[in-house]
Amino acid sequence: MTLELDQLPQLFAEIARWLPGQRWFGHKAEGPTFVRPRAILWVSPLPHPRALVLAEVGLDSGTVAAYHLGLDFDPAGSPEAGDVIWEGTDPQERRWSVREVLSQPAFSRALIGAARSGSAEAAHLVVTPAGAEEHLTSADGARALGLEQSNSSLVVGERVLVKFYRRAWPAPSPEVELTSALTRVGFPAIAPALGSMELEAGGDRTTLGLIQRYLANSTEGMVLAQTSLRDLEGDLLMEADGDVPPPERCRRAVLQQGGSFLPAARELGHLTGALHLALASPASGLKPPAAEMESSDVQSIRDRGLQHLERLLQVREPRLEPLRVRAADVRRVLVEAGSLPRAGSKIRVHGDLHLGQVVRNDEGWHFLDFEGRPSEPPALRRQLASPLRDVAGMLRSLEYAAALALRQQVHPDEANARTLSPYGLAWAEVMREAFWLAYWRDPGVLALLPPAPEDRELLLRALELNQCLYELEYEINFRPDWIEIPLEGIVRLVAAGSW
Repeated sequence: MTLELDQLPQLFAEIARWLPGQRWFGHKAEGPTFVRPRAILWVSPLPHPRALVLAEVGLDSGTVAAYHLGLDFDPAGSPEAGDVIWEGTDPQERRWSVREVLSQPAFSRALIGAARSGSAEAAHLVVTPAGAEEHLTSADGARALGLEQSNSSLVVGERVLVKFYRRAWPAPSPEVELTSALTRVGFPAIAPALGSMELEAGGDRTTLGLIQRYLANSTEGMVLAQTSLRDLEGDLLMEADGDVPPPERCRRAVLQQGGSFLPAARELGHLTGALHLALASPASGLKPPAAEMESSDVQSIRDRGLQHLERLLQVREPRLEPLRVRAADVRRVLVEAGSLPRAGSKIRVHGDLHLGQVVRNDEGWHFLDFEGRPSEPPALRRQLASPLRDVAGMLRSLEYAAALALRQQVHPDEANARTLSPYGLAWAEVMREAFWLAYWRDPGVLALLPPAPEDRELLLRALELNQCLYELEYEINFRPDWIEIPLEGIVRLVAAGSW
């Protein structure tokens, strides 16, 4: 005998109130109107039951999203870890303290037990390949990673990482597909896939988790870029008097910097090219691995950018005036790109590439998180795209690094920011150039791109503008203090001679 969750409406009412405060909840702009269980897999019995719940979340827009939750029903009322969501009594007068524990070690052990049992319940766990669950057991213990993004992660024995997907989409996950494909071709700059977990209920499957090697002692690319910028600007801060230095002096200071990020920018450019060649290889098993960009593909780039632009122009925000002034220029670039007759190849891409998605450890650089944008449905994330979409994401990230580093040193409105800002712009320019030149140095990579240099420049500029417009919408909704960062990028991209 176990609990009947439909007899605990107060619990799901509390979950609806609790969800918006979670970093991984992707619908903060739309408050939950209800939460109800679609499927339940009991992984531990009474007296201390635990359940994997596929929950339907109603949203203000009238749509319904699905999320994976791990619920722990503690009869003692004193949970050791996890967020306490609800404390109350069930119809049998049993008192429970309920917490959310999807990425906690005890819950994971119970999940593995449920997978091994081969239960014929309506909901059950499927682990592939057979035996992959062995990676999740270790005498060395397990720990929740602690860093919450759009997912939750567990480290097992300091050797294996389990990424639990909070947002539930039909299986297989795009990340499982791409990580497995890159593992097949032996691409070295990833954490190899070891297996995956799917929740099956009512004939439908959602991807619950990806099992892969844990990259110990790694540092995020954004952290390393910020360190380089702090070193550069920290040395200049005491002498910053508000005067604007000439561009030549700023560029020279970047090139002569001792703790330069320049070798990293070049290496990341080269590795991004190698990543795209691996994804375009028939050995990846992706079907198809590559195809020619069609007119509908470049028109889609144009249309997506124009839709972003029109939505933004409807926003009543005085700080968006630079966008309104340059809206015609933005439209011109997008329309010109949408008419390109030869735009190169389209392949599966990372889809959300930036400095936060690369890490470096003693073995070198590695790419992470091949989900694409988690807010987009998997069908859209699976679409073949120009490899320049990933390039645009990384180039924008280098500009973000410079803008954020400046904000860590001084307030943007202070006089000395006028002195330091040009150095940050020069840093971003040098790193962008280094990344871009290293990216297409391999003739195989160049063959994936538009054959004419001016067409490569135009398509890349349009994709960067799309990225800026996406960033601007995001900042308006979640980080309004950062609106100026993508706005400045838009201004530079439509300026004469910019790329």
